[in-house]
Amino acid sequence: MDDPAAAALAAWRHLLQSLSAWPYPVLLKDAELRWVYANPAILDLFGLTGVDYAGRRDAELLGPEAAGICSVADHQSLARRALSEDVEHIGERSFRTFKVPLEEQGKIVGLLTLAPEISDLEAARAEADRYLACYQALTEINQLIIHDPAPQWLFRESCAILARHLGFRLMWIGWVRRAAGKIDITAHFPAAPGLEVADIHVALDPDQPEGRGPAAQAVRTEQTVIIDDVASRPDLDHWQPYYQRFGIRSVAAFPIRQKGQVVAVLATYAATADYFSASVVRLLEEGAGDIGFALERHDELQQLAHRALYDGLTELPNRVLFQDRIQQAIVAGARKEEILAVGFLDMDDFKEVNDRFGHGAGDSLLREWAERLRRVLREGDTVARLGGDEFGLLLRAEGMASFWPVVARVQGALSGNLRLPDGSELDVSCSLGIAFSPRDGDDAETLMRHADLALYEAKRRGKGVVQIFAEVLEKERRGLQSLRARLAPALARGEIRLVFQPVVELPTGELRGFEALSRWRDENGQAIDPEHFMAAVESRLPLAMAFSEYVLRQALSAWPQLAAMGHDGYLAVNICAVAFLSDGFLPRLQALLAEYPDARRHLLIEVTETALLRDIPLARSIIGALEGQGIRVSLDDFGSGYASLRYLQELPVSQIKLDAGFIRALLDNERNLAIVSGVITTARTLGIALVAEGVESEEHGEILQALGCFKAQGFFIGHPMALEEIPAWMTQWQAPKEWAFWAHHPWHVEHRKLFWAALAHRRWLQRLLSGQADPEEQAQALAPDGSHQCRFGQWYDSQAARLGDHPLYREIGALHERIHGAMIRFLHLGELNDTQRDAERAAILKLSQTLLHKLWSLTDSPPSPFGDDAL
Repeated sequence: MDDPAAAALAAWRHLLQSLSAWPYPVLLKDAELRWVYANPAILDLFGLTGVDYAGRRDAELLGPEAAGICSVADHQSLARRALSEDVEHIGERSFRTFKVPLEEQGKIVGLLTLAPEISDLEAARAEADRYLACYQALTEINQLIIHDPAPQWLFRESCAILARHLGFRLMWIGWVRRAAGKIDITAHFPAAPGLEVADIHVALDPDQPEGRGPAAQAVRTEQTVIIDDVASRPDLDHWQPYYQRFGIRSVAAFPIRQKGQVVAVLATYAATADYFSASVVRLLEEGAGDIGFALERHDELQQLAHRALYDGLTELPNRVLFQDRIQQAIVAGARKEEILAVGFLDMDDFKEVNDRFGHGAGDSLLREWAERLRRVLREGDTVARLGGDEFGLLLRAEGMASFWPVVARVQGALSGNLRLPDGSELDVSCSLGIAFSPRDGDDAETLMRHADLALYEAKRRGKGVVQIFAEVLEKERRGLQSLRARLAPALARGEIRLVFQPVVELPTGELRGFEALSRWRDENGQAIDPEHFMAAVESRLPLAMAFSEYVLRQALSAWPQLAAMGHDGYLAVNICAVAFLSDGFLPRLQALLAEYPDARRHLLIEVTETALLRDIPLARSIIGALEGQGIRVSLDDFGSGYASLRYLQELPVSQIKLDAGFIRALLDNERNLAIVSGVITTARTLGIALVAEGVESEEHGEILQALGCFKAQGFFIGHPMALEEIPAWMTQWQAPKEWAFWAHHPWHVEHRKLFWAALAHRRWLQRLLSGQADPEEQAQALAPDGSHQCRFGQWYDSQAARLGDHPLYREIGALHERIHGAMIRFLHLGELNDTQRDAERAAILKLSQTLLHKLWSLTDSPPSPFGDDAL
């Protein structure tokens, strides 16, 4: 092929075709932005499956809205001649797009686009995490708030805690009932037996005797009310008998606000006069504020919980709740011997409605279809919206024949002529894929995946098709059979090789272990994706046992070489799920260890979380047997499946490995930081060792240590390598000296936001000073209000209410403004010589170093982790 551009594109197309199973959209275009290759995921996204797209442009293939979005982003990426990242919204779905201009001999020849989808739940989860400030609490009340208690329980426990700590004679919290003109005492805590408040009536009207007390006054004035000596207040004559009865000399009442409105009152009663000093009042005002915050947070989390489980457009259950209901139905169905049908249905030609009339018309149509589905389903059935125009059905029956009348009603309700906004009619229909339980799966995840595969096949066959999963399953089986047939000879030929990835102690960089990973390069030299061949391995127990024994033997036989290199840590080996839970696993492992006795105490068995959750009692028994023989077990890829932290209490594993996806996302936003922090805290509380996978930068190591995780592996530390490559790595590897700080200075959880702000500032400075910032970030830095737009500025502004009176806070703000001013000057120095630029850079770094030290001083936890060369 004479044309270099055409040859380059052909090579890329060939490569991408070999990776066509990637689950996220992949698109290759030439320099004129004509389509060259599109994988099945992007064709399915745009409804182009089966369409001849080669040589055509977006405007010919996509709707005007999608074509416009893609065109702008494509031209911007080609103009920059560099990797670009953005978020694009296609219909109801959002994608994080990575666009890579392709060059050949200095000339742009094409554009490669990768677009993994952003989880719907991500947005719902991204909103709930704003309230994670509750983890900063150090008092018992704040510990209650962490668990989002119901208001009544919070009131009762808060009364008990405050009364115990401050020695009150009596304490109560009451709701303000303005319509009824009274305060309802809903929780109280007497410090001595026999003290009751059931007969106390508190009015809001000051003209009534019951309305002249401090609690009512606090509600009316919305201010704290203090009475230092009740005996000196004749205006409280109505309340004097109560004060005498309870032995009360001083009273304080504090309004509790929710979103600015007084909704409750906290009343405290002491046995001595002048009890309420300024410090006590401040404490109780903070307590009332915390309770008000908890009320707000409880209401908002209830709303978020609803939004996290229900679709905002149709108010139907979403994918998360749908999966939970399937799992519950499976358990209930097993007892009743019911058959379950899980259906995925998709509206045919829905894209035409969106393209012609916009998403508003499409949304109206989705709401109409949701209502029709509600009407035709039976009591006990479930309909859910799974995303876009895809709905889910959960049907129950005692026999297969009972499902088909319901399926017919669903098809009838969503088929026929539909009048469109312009008066025209569209013949609509729906395609449906169905999987049955227990025949096609005995867990929700499997049934949903099989129903989705059936729907895909139904859409491929045409419109209005109902596809049962069994036919699709047969095709999937043929693919697995092909891999299984190749695997046995591959094991015999020794094509499966092990590579070893180091695990280190982060503060010192000291080597702690290796993870042995399987790699397959077939007889033709082609690398087989581990995810694909492991699916084939786990589909048959005999193959899984043979494969696991092969891998274990290779790993154990490598131990003498590792020991000769000076390694005395552990060697982790991944074991297939079905093999681990089988009867023959323990005897075969013992036989292998008899051949390699020196490796026994170093062996660590790694099993994925989903494997252990298949049968928790059996998994617990096997783990116990292994631990009894001195062989530890690690829970691998924690967080990648559906395990809950509570399972850690049920499984006696020695170690968990945080999934690499969690760790890579640590630097994306504070929400990810909070999630990982919670997992680490729980694991440490349970005494379980932690290893983080996916450490790909120096900052990953810093953050993990700050959170309390001190062992890790990842590409920044070392790639998976052959045995003969390990000595060179051991010679060259050295941990960054900044990592050593955290071994002696663990942070507190309340400093999370501050630490995140410092890292954000440091990364911002590094990108701008090194010229690696994108044009948008540079424009933001040059803006007059740039100091309020950057991440550090946003954090700083959010702390004004809490830290505004702190002198260091104001100094930090002034330094931040000076840094932005200096950065503007630096960015305009393009025409000056290097000496001047170096001088400006040094001045900015000095200002930033001062800012970081002062920032850390806010924590009262010296010394600062940000050394003089931290930038």
